[in-house]
Amino acid sequence: MVAVAVPNASATVAPAAYEKCNAMREVYTDGAYYRMPARGTTTTCWLAYDRSYSNPAVSALQRHIKLCYIDRDWISWSGTFSIDGFFGDDTLNALKKVQAYHGLSQDGEYGPTTRSTMHVRWSEDPGGGGRVGCGSSGYFD
Repeated sequence: MVAVAVPNASATVAPAAYEKCNAMREVYTDGAYYRMPARGTTTTCWLAYDRSYSNPAVSALQRHIKLCYIDRDWISWSGTFSIDGFFGDDTLNALKKVQAYHGLSQDGEYGPTTRSTMHVRWSEDPGGGGRVGCGSSGYFD
């Protein structure tokens, strides 16, 4: 008998070329502030999720999905969508719907291809209560 180990969803591993997203970063470019999942100073990271703890990068992703896809009816969603920082089944399923919306592989992982395709949350002046909306993130590193 041969045993085969199959990783579960909470053990997704980022490719060696990318570091794990573990924070939220506010980036100012083209006259707007964008809030992105990040790793240190870069927004090019892999959200290798761990379901056992709340992660600010997951919260940033959840805000993007809610504001830019669910609230605009770009993806179908019934019920509530929590912004809690935990990468649970709702976040996984919503991210797969976002990927389908953009014609990407529906692997449920927030990596550089998904990041560069998604519409992300932005604010013209977050400190002054400025306008919040969604825009393409295709020009981020």
